[in-house]
Amino acid sequence: NDAIIQTLEGDTLTATLNACIAPSVGLNEQPSASDLNKIDRDLSTTIVINDTSPTLQVTKEGDVKTAELGDYVNYTIKVKNNGKSTAYDVELKDALPRGFDMVSNSVRIDKNNTDNGVDINQPQTTEFSAEGKYQVLNLGNLDANETKEITYRVLVGATALGGDGINRAIAVAHNEQGQSIVSRE
Repeated sequence: NDAIIQTLEGDTLTATLNACIAPSVGLNEQPSASDLNKIDRDLSTTIVINDTSPTLQVTKEGDVKTAELGDYVNYTIKVKNNGKSTAYDVELKDALPRGFDMVSNSVRIDKNNTDNGVDINQPQTTEFSAEGKYQVLNLGNLDANETKEITYRVLVGATALGGDGINRAIAVAHNEQGQSIVSRE
């Protein structure tokens, strides 16, 4: 009964071999009882689990705790790869609350990083794009322990009264094998 075994980094997995199938049985054949060779001695091995996957973490802060209609709110979102390998094609997906409107040309990526060649006084050429309920911003690849800081401004509009006012964001990417990675909300 082969099954998927879920493990965490630092876990130990022990495998024990009870019998082996005779080499004469083909790959697509079902072995019979006579094809199984019982093993009379203990054979086991220990496998150490090393998690080398990327792990995305999103933190988000507004510059005010409460806002009224017509107020501007500045948000700072940090997307960090806490994993041990590169996260590829990282996207920030931000679900703005009802009635909050993105201020055009307000997006800044890594505004305090002077090594990346970004002029913090100029708007970024990459803006959020709409995708269903999300505003999506492409961040490229994130190396292990790398963080990207995104800042932008929103205007609190009249329809905000009908919403919960909570701004939610996640990051999505994939690992080297193409498997999806999603941060917690």
